[in-house]
Amino acid sequence: SVRGLDDAHGFELLLAQDSSQEVLPQQRTAGVWLEAARLQRRFDVIVNFSSEWLPMYQTFAFGTPIVHWVQAGSRADPAVEDMVARLASELPGRLACSTRAQAMTTFPRGGEAFTALGSGLDLSLYAFQAELGEGIAWADRVELEE
Repeated sequence: SVRGLDDAHGFELLLAQDSSQEVLPQQRTAGVWLEAARLQRRFDVIVNFSSEWLPMYQTFAFGTPIVHWVQAGSRADPAVEDMVARLASELPGRLACSTRAQAMTTFPRGGEAFTALGSGLDLSLYAFQAELGEGIAWADRVELEE
C-alpha cells in the first residue's frame, strides 16, 4: 500500500490528447502511460481508473507507485484477469474497487486482494419501495468498448 499521503497532496489529471487523426483506444492508452512514465517523478502516487491491462503491467516498471481502482463489470478481459492475479500476488495493496462482491465475482483469481472503496450512493438515504411508482431512475456508466 501507499503510505504517507494526506489531504495536503494535490493532483494532476493526465488525459489522452484529442487528435484530428483517428486512433485506436489502445494507442490512446499507450500515449497516456508514456506521458505518465515521463512525469512520474513529480508524483508520490499515480492512480489508474481504467480497467485495462497496460496500466497494470506498468505497475512493475514504474518507480512511482501505481494504484488501480478497477471499475470492471461482471466480466473481464483475460489479460486484465492475469494482471490482477499477478498484482494480487506480488503487490496486493495496489488494487481497489467499489465493492467486495464486485472484486470476488469479477476476479476470482485475486479478488481477495482488493480494497473496497464503496461508491457514491448512501443507500440509507433512500427508502425501498416494493410497489412500482410512476417514475424510475437508473445510474450506470457505459464503457467505450461496450
